[in-house]
Amino acid sequence: MLALDSMKAKIKAAVQVEAAKGRLREEVALPLYHLFAAGPATRGEFIQMTGLGERTGRAALSAVLKCGLAASETSRAPVRFAFPLDALPVLFPALYGVGE
Repeated sequence: MLALDSMKAKIKAAVQVEAAKGRLREEVALPLYHLFAAGPATRGEFIQMTGLGERTGRAALSAVLKCGLAASETSRAPVRFAFPLDALPVLFPALYGVGE
């Protein structure tokens, strides 16, 4: 039911939903997938994976943390993938009946 093999596309879809609302940049989809697949990463690694400049990358990371797709224990701690309630139907459509 989780269909983890298609999680990359689902994460991209969740980012696109937030991007359409002006909350996220689409460049954060790949780093978010990396967090999901490989586990936590440093903030610098996340910013590097976006391919954005330092200042823009930090703003993008801040937006990801604010929307809840990533989380961090402190302002300097590594970031990890998170599951915000409003993104669950996009990330797990079979569990929430959206895919039917």
